[in-house]
Amino acid sequence: MDDITCAPNVEVRVGDVRPGVISGSPDQVAERLRALTGMGFTVLNLKPSGPGRDEQVERLAREVLPAV
Repeated sequence: MDDITCAPNVEVRVGDVRPGVISGSPDQVAERLRALTGMGFTVLNLKPSGPGRDEQVERLAREVLPAV
């Protein structure tokens, strides 16, 4: 069982608050993602939600992931 990795697909949005999506300020998004790692997840498949995918990827890389 140690060889099995469970990686949830997580919809994220930095900036806008969206129902059913981990969203909000960079700090809020990072906090929610840290909560998932606290549950034992070591891999998360992040799926930027909404328009401006390239901008969202950039914001995740610069503003969120370093805090996770």
